[in-house]
Order: sequence, then structure tokens, then C-alpha cells
Amino acid sequence: MRVRAVSWNILGALMATTYLSPQQLKEFAQKVDEVAKKFPDEVVRIRHSFSRDWDGDPAINFRIVLTDKVRQDYRLSELSDLIGGALIKDLALYESEYSTYIPYFYYRSKSEEDKLKDPEWE
Repeated sequence: MRVRAVSWNILGALMATTYLSPQQLKEFAQKVDEVAKKFPDEVVRIRHSFSRDWDGDPAINFRIVLTDKVRQDYRLSELSDLIGGALIKDLALYESEYSTYIPYFYYRSKSEEDKLKDPEWE
């Protein structure tokens, strides 16, 4: 059974919409954690959320915090191919129930996130 889940923030603004069941959301989060564990030297953590993009299409936003060392040793394009590719492949983003969501990938270094302290990235 597919249930549409909608969340509202404290100000009453629409936060996220998903057609995934609670079990699917839990499994998705576990798979995201498994991908992060594949890159212990590169990834501090990966967070995600379901929302709508600028055009109103369903989206998955991945927020990836990278180690400072890896940001010095690799170009971001190499890291995004490696980590974003693993998320796409391991989560079957284009072939499963998640295929209705457009994936977006955002990257920050650990030191950058420490300065910004954005709760969505924690």
C-alpha cells in the first residue's frame, strides 16, 4: 500500500511529500547509511530528504558531508561520480519505486559544515 505522507513545519509550511510507506522510508535510510559506510575515508555522513524541486517534481535531496582530507586530495567531480554513483546504483534510484524522485546531490566539507551548523545537514 502506498501512502502519501506530508509533513508541516512549525510555521505551517509544507516540508516534504512522499508516496513511500514508513517501512520503505526506513529501508531507504538504512541503504543510505550502508553507502556512507562504503566510504569511511571520504564520507562523514549522508543525510537525505524527500521534497519537491523548483519545478514541483518529486525529489530526493542528498546532503553529503565529506572529510576535509578527501576534499584536499580529490576533485569534487571525482567524488560526486564515486559517491553519487554508488547512491544511484545501490539504491536503484532509476529502476525502483524511487524512480519517480529526481535525485539531487549536495556536498560540503566537514570544516565547512562545522562553520555553517545547518540542522538539515546534521
